[in-house]
Amino acid sequence: MAGHTYQHEIRVARSAGLLGSLDANQGDKLIGWDLDQFPTNLYESTMAMYEVVENGGLNKGGLNFDAKPRRSSFTPEDMFYSHIVGMDTYAAGLKVALKLKQDKVFEDFIADRYSSYDSGIGASIEAGKEDFNSLNKYVIDKPQSELRAATKSGRWEELEDTLNHYIIETLK
Repeated sequence: MAGHTYQHEIRVARSAGLLGSLDANQGDKLIGWDLDQFPTNLYESTMAMYEVVENGGLNKGGLNFDAKPRRSSFTPEDMFYSHIVGMDTYAAGLKVALKLKQDKVFEDFIADRYSSYDSGIGASIEAGKEDFNSLNKYVIDKPQSELRAATKSGRWEELEDTLNHYIIETLK
């Protein structure tokens, strides 16, 4: 995964029009690739399925559980439960992703975060009318207080809290 999250990789594929089947394994951010372990992370499955929802589905693809139970798990029952946890994790992720999309949680958050690009200098930047020199002239004599007042918080913690609540409430 080249140091990126699972969701990032799916979004890149979706943005390029190349999203097909998902390798639905548990990943490990510390080692940078999947572990061939059945997925159990509700946050990762929610965000993965959000990208699938944004894509309108997987077209002719699907979820590929290219996974194995852990070494200490070797009975047929272990394999049975491994598949159950993987399927349940992605089913739960899909339910939460659909609710997030229905309520436009991320769309509204992003629209608010970048609303300064709807008018003024932001709109001029978006329209490609600005360059480094023009932006330098725009900002060079502005007082720090004015620059700080024009800056919005990313509200990352609020967004994480919102995601927590959506997972909890949707899966009640």
